[in-house]
Amino acid sequence: MSHRGERPFSCPHCEKAYGLKRDLKEHLVLHTGEKPYPCQHCGKAFARRPSLRVHRLLHCSRMSYTQPPKVL
Repeated sequence: MSHRGERPFSCPHCEKAYGLKRDLKEHLVLHTGEKPYPCQHCGKAFARRPSLRVHRLLHCSRMSYTQPPKVL
């Protein structure tokens, strides 16, 4: 990637273009409906990894309230 603002990776479905191939790949799921990031706890799937991370935090916060404390 150069610092010239070049965007050689174009979306075939719309007019968006990206400087990095991975950014185009992430954008394409908006058009395909693909959800490659499933939650291991409940099976709900997400198109973007950051959305899965936020969802996982919800599971963690719920677990801390629903699980009894460990007795040593």
